[in-house]
Amino acid sequence: MTYGKEDTDYRTEGNPSSGYVFNAAESVFFCRIRDLMVSDLRKLYISCESKNCWSATSLINEFDSKQNEWPEELWRVDYVRKYERTYRNGNTRFLEQMMNGKKKYQRRQFERDQEIYMATKFVGNKAASDQIMFRCNTPVSAVVKPDYTLHLTPFSNMYLSVMFGNASSVTQIRAKAGQQYSISCPYTTMDDTAVLIYAASRIQSMGDVSACYIHDNDFSKAEKLKELIIGNTTEGYSNEFLTNLVIGNNRLLEKLDVRNTPNLVSSLDLSRCGNLKELYATGSGLTGVLFANGGMVETALLPDTLTSINMRNLKYLDNLNIAGYDQITTAIIENCDTIDSVDLLNKATKLNRARIIGVNWSLENTTLLDRLYKMGGLDKNGYNVDQSIVTGSVHVPVMKEKLLAQYNEAWPDLEITYNTLVQQFTVTFKNDNGDILDVQYVDKGTKAVDPLTRAENPIPTPTKESTVSTDYTFAGWDKALVDAFDDQIITATYTGTTRSYKVKYVSKGNVMQETTAPYGSSVLYTGEIPTYTSEESAYKYYLFDGWDQGGYVNGDKTINAVYDSCEYKEGYFSDKEIAGMRPVEIYMMTRLAASGIITLSDYVTAKDALTVTLGNDFTYTDIEEKVLISEETVFTGSNRVDTGVNLLSEDRSFVLAIDCKMDTGNSTNAVLAQCFSGLNTSGFKLYYNNGVSLAWGSASASPFSADSREMIVLRHIKGENGLHVYSSSTTSDKSYYAELSGIHSMSHNVSLVFGCSKLEDGSYEQYGKGTVYWSKLWYADLGDDVCAKIAYWPHEEIEFEACCEQNGSLKRYYLSDNSGTRSSMTFISSKTLTHPVIMDPAYSNEGGWAKFELNKYLNNRVYNALPDKWKQLIKKVKIKSSIGKQSLNVSSSDCYIFVPSISELVPSMTEEPYASEGTIISHFSSNASRICYNPNGAAVQYWTRSPSLGWDNYVFRITNTGSYQSITQTSAVDIYARIMISI
Repeated sequence: MTYGKEDTDYRTEGNPSSGYVFNAAESVFFCRIRDLMVSDLRKLYISCESKNCWSATSLINEFDSKQNEWPEELWRVDYVRKYERTYRNGNTRFLEQMMNGKKKYQRRQFERDQEIYMATKFVGNKAASDQIMFRCNTPVSAVVKPDYTLHLTPFSNMYLSVMFGNASSVTQIRAKAGQQYSISCPYTTMDDTAVLIYAASRIQSMGDVSACYIHDNDFSKAEKLKELIIGNTTEGYSNEFLTNLVIGNNRLLEKLDVRNTPNLVSSLDLSRCGNLKELYATGSGLTGVLFANGGMVETALLPDTLTSINMRNLKYLDNLNIAGYDQITTAIIENCDTIDSVDLLNKATKLNRARIIGVNWSLENTTLLDRLYKMGGLDKNGYNVDQSIVTGSVHVPVMKEKLLAQYNEAWPDLEITYNTLVQQFTVTFKNDNGDILDVQYVDKGTKAVDPLTRAENPIPTPTKESTVSTDYTFAGWDKALVDAFDDQIITATYTGTTRSYKVKYVSKGNVMQETTAPYGSSVLYTGEIPTYTSEESAYKYYLFDGWDQGGYVNGDKTINAVYDSCEYKEGYFSDKEIAGMRPVEIYMMTRLAASGIITLSDYVTAKDALTVTLGNDFTYTDIEEKVLISEETVFTGSNRVDTGVNLLSEDRSFVLAIDCKMDTGNSTNAVLAQCFSGLNTSGFKLYYNNGVSLAWGSASASPFSADSREMIVLRHIKGENGLHVYSSSTTSDKSYYAELSGIHSMSHNVSLVFGCSKLEDGSYEQYGKGTVYWSKLWYADLGDDVCAKIAYWPHEEIEFEACCEQNGSLKRYYLSDNSGTRSSMTFISSKTLTHPVIMDPAYSNEGGWAKFELNKYLNNRVYNALPDKWKQLIKKVKIKSSIGKQSLNVSSSDCYIFVPSISELVPSMTEEPYASEGTIISHFSSNASRICYNPNGAAVQYWTRSPSLGWDNYVFRITNTGSYQSITQTSAVDIYARIMISI
């Protein structure tokens, strides 16, 4: 340690009483003794300090306690006799020199000063814990040369004690109050090196420390600091190390300089520095300044990095200079009369939150008020509020009516005066959902401006949220901008575009078809029927059985193939008959037979039955459905089925399928099915009116004929006013389709009934006669393609019999793929198709079966009525017949469905060309065995595919008695088709 001369110079002082002066040797000796004594004294001080021996608080309490033992009256008498009486005799010394208050207060001040004095002398804990800390740096290149010498001024007598970095000792100087002392640093360079100044609360000035290049710091305990100069105005100076500034309760601070500290990017809280008069911060990175409420600040030079400023009751601030206003977003200005707040607010173009109290403005117009009105604010505690706060008074020459009402509501404590009030009207721009997009107050007789294209604060282009079905694009306003003589509402309009989605059909992970289609459309699978054979080596077999979802487009969709499956085990077919087998089991049987695992003839023999149901049905996991009639129901004119389904209680999409036949001879207006309200003539009605009629509201159609079993499908799409009608029309080349309109209401509560009509009061009448074989309702739009497939054919069951050769073989025809392989089994229907058919409208047998129109009808119209699971089983085979025109030549035709040849039915037909058309089916040996019935139970005549040799237009038929005849096609009447298939 080093100490002041007053304590150490034994060489010159000696013993004052004797006049003896120490020589050099004696002086050195006494200096060493002194050092030992001081060291021991410090140890003694620290020990005593730890026991509160030097505590001012403790000593004051002791003295006050002792003093309190004397009565207060004694002190009063002492005061009167010593001072008051003296004063009355004209002695002014008391007033001028002795009126210092009570001695105990003087004593308290003395003890507190003495405590800190001794603590700084011996560097006790009281001084060490009361410190200024900052870290110094040495820039690589600096305009202002680094200088770490400190120029400290104490507030009271003390020892200035400074610790530089890791120095081995504290640098000390005994100092007088109010005098500046320079303390040199032992280092020439500093690298983020700490400097500690003890007894911070007794330092009133540190001088200019800008050359120290301060980094981290804490000046919060320097309560009597009057100035702090960290910045420097020398051109080129920059302290890039300073990133924060810790200022606390520096009540006496009058000057703060942080100029050219660009990395001081923080908000400066000076709220407890009430005596601050000068703030210099240009060139700093300060983002905000909070001045003391009612502070003494006179000069404030602020940087262009400010984002917020907080000034309350600053009566002396007459030199406010802000380098730039572009970043200011928040301003609090309360009762600051010396500040040109209008100028500040006008320059702060990005301001969005304001609290302006006690204004006294005279404005040229309302531009500033308009800006402030659109801003948020802050309450008295500094919390954000939705509306800016403005109080005081303001005068404008011209005020507009609507604006005045707005301002008065927003700022009830702002007095607004004006010379002229202009009448205005409100023009409100709204979105089509009612949301307000913009509000303009327009002078009477003038137009609003388009808020989309105006130069100042244009609004974004209005948007409307897309629905699952539609994307919307802004199309303009619903009306033109016209002169305002009343309030106006202008609404955004939109153009809707149907959204498109991706629909994938996937089979066992393989994408079979991918289509992008608009919402509300239907995507039907059009590819090859999916197959899956990967597990057949493990004797597990799969057959496609439809799709798990419908193709109705209501979003991106992945539709997965559904398979029926079975697994072969020894004896699987031992107790099974082919009549009860599922298609996948029949498929497995044929595959096992082809590989030699089983022999078909062990399980299938002549006339074994097989039932195939024509027509299509669809079940999807994503569509609600309800089967209304599941089995053949005959309506006799006195019975009914009320489903209880209020199908038309609201406008919604639906599909209704009805497999039915309406009898001839019904009375007029007899009803087979309806969901109809006579009150408002709405709904549909399937009824008899000299034939079958379908009514939809006031419109009607004739979808099929009486006594004909047909599938009718009714499709309604939500939002439409009409009905789409599909009917199988099985005797035609294509199905029936029509569109009906004319419904007046889509809302009634009459339920769907079969067999009669139902009135609104719940009564039933107009009973009809006919048969409903099946009916199903889907609560969705299945789309045109699916509806057409459902309506393609009734759910007609056809029973087939196994056709064996005379030797018992089931194989009869070669496959059309030219592989030389024959089909596994062949079957002939035990009944004919429902309707009679013609063989060929040209009435010629030229070309034979390959050219006959019935061939085309069966392999197009009828084949496409087969469900997919049967299409996978039925094979295309080569079918032979003579070429007609009396020729012995034979041609072949590739067919899925065909009729028998005469040689397959009649054993005696062994001559050519009949022998080449096929061999006898074993169980056709007599007329009785050849008799066949139609589905209505009547024995009927049916076609063979064999042209009659010797005639140009004759074809063989089997009569209703089982005999065979050749007949000219011109006279063919009511001849049916008995069909055959190969598996």
